[in-house]
Amino acid sequence: MDKFVRHHFKLGDMLAAYDAFGRAARTKALNVVIERQPRKEQRMKGTTVRITASSGIRVALAIGLIASLAHPVRAADEFEQIHAAAGRQWYEKYCTPCHGMAGAPGSAVYADTKKPVDLRDYVQRNGGKFPAARWISVVTTENPSLVHTDVWHKIRDSQGTANSSDVAGRAVVASIASYVRSIQK
Repeated sequence: MDKFVRHHFKLGDMLAAYDAFGRAARTKALNVVIERQPRKEQRMKGTTVRITASSGIRVALAIGLIASLAHPVRAADEFEQIHAAAGRQWYEKYCTPCHGMAGAPGSAVYADTKKPVDLRDYVQRNGGKFPAARWISVVTTENPSLVHTDVWHKIRDSQGTANSSDVAGRAVVASIASYVRSIQK
């Protein structure tokens, strides 16, 4: 029977949660559950992030989902800004060759229409919401026939040892997602 260690974080404690993600990711023992739990006080509503240690999980998906939560919590906003600033650095390194600076159209085009991809209207094109799970699955694909596979391999392989590179690579992709959210028109 598996032993579970549970950590509960509120959005205001995201830096502590981020540290816990990192420690658990290094041991490949992380399972993240995000729950919305309104507080008893009527004046404040919050989201609780529950991190449960277990086996084989995708950390960046959780980080991306956390980043996509829209609550006017000051600490969460600050966390998002920090995460987006890091994502900008990764975006400029890995994404600008095809997508252009600051999400503006580059050489990337939609397969069906051949129109340039403009990441600045990504949320608008997705019904006003950032599809975090879809974003992570598109960018972290292992399908060699898809356009993001080579970039995903570069991101993943540059992140360290074989034991942690997949998890750390997904965290990079999640921070890029935060940056793309921050540049929406």
